[in-house]
Amino acid sequence: MAGQEPVREAIPGSLGPTSRTKPRIDWTARYRATTLEVQRYSRFVGVMKRALPMAAAAILIAVVAYSLQPRLPSGKKVALTMEKMGILNNDLMMMKPKLTGVDGSGNPYVVTAEEAIQDPHDSKRAQLKHIDADMTMKNGQWLNLTATRGWLDETKQKLHLEGTIDVFTGDGYEVHTSVADVDMRSGIVVGTAPENGQGTLGTFRSDRFIIDRDAAHMAKRPVGAEAKKDRTKVYLYGHVQMTIYKQSGRS
Repeated sequence: MAGQEPVREAIPGSLGPTSRTKPRIDWTARYRATTLEVQRYSRFVGVMKRALPMAAAAILIAVVAYSLQPRLPSGKKVALTMEKMGILNNDLMMMKPKLTGVDGSGNPYVVTAEEAIQDPHDSKRAQLKHIDADMTMKNGQWLNLTATRGWLDETKQKLHLEGTIDVFTGDGYEVHTSVADVDMRSGIVVGTAPENGQGTLGTFRSDRFIIDRDAAHMAKRPVGAEAKKDRTKVYLYGHVQMTIYKQSGRS
């Protein structure tokens, strides 16, 4: 029809930056990032689960080891060493502990054991197994004591021993019993169970006994089983029986 303009065709095209179409989200990449974060966190938690108990155990061991060391007056040193420490049934255990120190007269002593387990109710007490104790005096005399088991009391500086107990002295005494207490400050061994032993004069047995490395410090001495010129004495009590060796040169 004349006078009409031709209709122009609409050509589709991009709307450019004004388009309201939302950008596509790469959910796969986001999932990978989230998975990596979870894995890292899981590894961190796993490491901390192992590290924290180990750190707590190390602190506990250090504190208890320090508490087990006796506090002696100035000039009287004591040292506690060991080969290995660990936790057994929530109790502190020390392998091959060694306690060294000096008694009230300045004489050295050494106490060793195969193992020690801390008393859960008292950090200053420890149960010992297979004990070996050595005490010496300035005049060269010595006393060696072994026991199957016992307790170390740091506060009182004493050993309570049980089981098979063997005591030997440098001047020839030998005593075997099952219960004894050792005062490391005075060097006195007190047996509260029947014992048997021998000395340079013969054999003996009794219900109780006292071995004193330094008898001179006892204010009141009981009647001794064997009197010698050296300072170590053995005192016997209750149902005492003795067999005296025949001395050579005497009828």
